[in-house]
Amino acid sequence: MRYHHQSNAPPGRACLCRATHLALAMFLFLPIAASLHAQTGLEKATDLPDWHVQLWENVIRTDIWYFGHYSAPLGDIDGDGFDDFAVSSQADTTFIFLGGDPFNHQEAFIIRGGSAGIASADFNRDGKLDLVTAINNWYPGEVPPEYRGAVRVYLQKDGPEYFVWEPDLLIEGEVNEQVGKNVTSAVRSPLLTIDFNGDGWPDMLTTAADTRDSVKWKAVLFLGGPEMDDRYDAEFLHGPPVSINDSYVTDILAGDLNGDGYVDVLISGTIPKFQGIKYWDVYLGNPWAIAREPQRVIRADQGWAPWIGVAAIMDADGDGYADILDVGQHKKLGDALLFRGQAILPEIILPNDSIFNLNPDPMLDLSPQIVSPVGDMNGDGLPDLVLAWNKALAPGGSAYYFYPGGPLFRKPLGFFGTLPENDNVQPGVYPVGDVNGDGYDDIITLGKGNSESSTTCRFQIWLGARQLSTTLDRLPTAQSLSFDVAPQPLSPDSRQLHVVCHGLQPGSADLELTDLLGRTVLLQSNETGGDTMTTTLDLNALPAGVYLLSLRQQSLSITRTIIVH
Repeated sequence: MRYHHQSNAPPGRACLCRATHLALAMFLFLPIAASLHAQTGLEKATDLPDWHVQLWENVIRTDIWYFGHYSAPLGDIDGDGFDDFAVSSQADTTFIFLGGDPFNHQEAFIIRGGSAGIASADFNRDGKLDLVTAINNWYPGEVPPEYRGAVRVYLQKDGPEYFVWEPDLLIEGEVNEQVGKNVTSAVRSPLLTIDFNGDGWPDMLTTAADTRDSVKWKAVLFLGGPEMDDRYDAEFLHGPPVSINDSYVTDILAGDLNGDGYVDVLISGTIPKFQGIKYWDVYLGNPWAIAREPQRVIRADQGWAPWIGVAAIMDADGDGYADILDVGQHKKLGDALLFRGQAILPEIILPNDSIFNLNPDPMLDLSPQIVSPVGDMNGDGLPDLVLAWNKALAPGGSAYYFYPGGPLFRKPLGFFGTLPENDNVQPGVYPVGDVNGDGYDDIITLGKGNSESSTTCRFQIWLGARQLSTTLDRLPTAQSLSFDVAPQPLSPDSRQLHVVCHGLQPGSADLELTDLLGRTVLLQSNETGGDTMTTTLDLNALPAGVYLLSLRQQSLSITRTIIVH
């Protein structure tokens, strides 16, 4: 079996030996009452979920300098029923491993780059995942002249050599621009593959320097498609209320917060001259890839700023809207904060939900410290989540807890590891697909070590399984929405827009019209009794311009562009 049930001793007791030694050492310096409290707390710390996620493979490569730095899933590249993945090193070499049972510890292909990050997407839409790599200029790998940076796109071939050494596209910045350099986080790749303009082609978002003024960094967007080239199509530089002298692009996140079919981009920064205020600019995805200024700004001095380098975005509750998951030491004994995405984003975005602290006790869990979106580990069709909590007796020594995606996202159903930092597992858990071919997505942890250490220069594969599933039935398959509008564009003489919607279910359906800044100018709710709905929108009061019309029902949504003359 892939899992075992702890029936006699509480799960995880045998793995907590280091924490026990730490607790015994503390007894020498604590009064008797505090010692008894600590002992009680350690007993409680063994109250882990029933199922212990199995460690399947421990791949150690001391022959590769700083092996196991970043990873990316590749799907089943050779068609053998096992998913494959890539792992990079700080020596600017990325290694591609083929899934299988048994698993081969030797890489199948090698490509260039990867010290700053790697990512995967189907760039040419041929049904196969491709790879993109980026470099850092300070590691002893390939250092291009004048610190231009180097981002490489490798298209997956038909085989038998599915990836080759030379890239299909090389992207270099201007002098000292350092495109793709990692300035965000040791565990966060500066390469994101998203669909910002909603055209179905994956776009690439990454970092770059801006040498024209004193802004330290910017984010740049390369639009995907048949004409994708080495010049970026949009830049996220700065926007109100951020000053041009402030630190920018200290982190990047992406996800469709408002469910309109366009991936939104969050970029963090700091305002040093105003006492180091942290903030996140929110750029809403749109058909024109316009990124001149953010449509929302999340600011710490307005009540909340997600933790830089740790926060994540995913649809945790399975409602069709991406959510912002925030961990970090906002306060002791705190929950994992959560902003659940919604169709109309508030002007001031604040947490509106949370994942509860498992053990809110001063001697137990203090605050969440790691949040990692992963694949479908329990086979219910929804992405899942892994969290770790900061322990009082062993800071950084939490088990990783598995949370299912969907309505029961707050309840941990499994765990693995107990002292990840002491075991030289770097913070973060990453999806790799179904590597062993059992129908459940797996995950890996990375060592990010050096060639002298067999405990850090590695990656470890942990297996998904049906025991992590909830008692809920699988969610029904969503049917497709569509709608037609006429006339288009609207003339000054006739502002009556006729809308015919298809693919509806009985119940309420919403039509929302917004401007390009995300402001709602019309919201109409309709009760439907069947598959089709017909209505007319009076837009006579609107000024001429371009608008976005969205049809939403439950977790389904579709958006069309409306032009008013």
